[in-house]
Amino acid sequence: MQILAFWVPTHQSENQAESTARMLSWLSSMCYTAEQERKNEKRVQGTGNWFLQEPNYVSWRDSDKRRELWCYGHPGVGKSFISSIIIEDLKAGTDSKPNKALAYIYGNYKDWGPDAKDYIACILKQIVQQLRVVPEEISLSYNRHNLQGASHRPRLAEVLNLLEKATEPLNRVYVVIDALDECKRPGIADDVVRYTLINKLRSFKKISLLVTSRSALQLEDLFENTPKVQIVARESDIRALAYHYMSTDNISPSLAEKLAGKVDLKYEIASKVIEVSENR
Repeated sequence: MQILAFWVPTHQSENQAESTARMLSWLSSMCYTAEQERKNEKRVQGTGNWFLQEPNYVSWRDSDKRRELWCYGHPGVGKSFISSIIIEDLKAGTDSKPNKALAYIYGNYKDWGPDAKDYIACILKQIVQQLRVVPEEISLSYNRHNLQGASHRPRLAEVLNLLEKATEPLNRVYVVIDALDECKRPGIADDVVRYTLINKLRSFKKISLLVTSRSALQLEDLFENTPKVQIVARESDIRALAYHYMSTDNISPSLAEKLAGKVDLKYEIASKVIEVSENR
């Protein structure tokens, strides 16, 4: 989890920009931009594109009637990698459309601090960053709480009300939650954080929710009536990754020399990697 890197409207004065930055920090210090950028940098060209053609995904993205999608898979098949591709695909469709917004979260079992309110506040912050005008209710809430101290923040009910105000000028808000199964908090039952987060977001008619996770019994119950896509390690992706890591930029000079011009050997190695992956 990264500390917030601020975006403020370019038409604001310096003082207004500083005030907006403080308000955004007050909403949430959580930010996943750096995580998204790291995943994009590691992506091998062409891998994962199969997911963008999945009928359930296309229907969820393009239809106002499909408001939810659950994408599940075994550990290690690349769910977070697919999430990063989804996020980039949605960015391309929202950056030039002021009536749409995108927010995303990367769950991480190492970040056991946030609860449902914190995740929703992070989503709220990302939406506000994409609005041309900050809703008055959010500014008033910030000023009111700030009188009680810089660290004083609203409760869940107020965060939800502010989220409602932030979504009013929009037609649609895409929310991507990666690794929901890793959204936990010490001292709180795992299901409480997940169920609260998902069920509260479900109450917003303008939010289109996409979730990735492992296929756990509790989550199967949570998404029982939700359209689904199974994420699997595709042979084409594995082969592309194998060839990528056998390139001269990723291996030692001695190994690169042994593989130079050995097309059959590279194919055999890639096939062995695929076989091992399928037997996991």
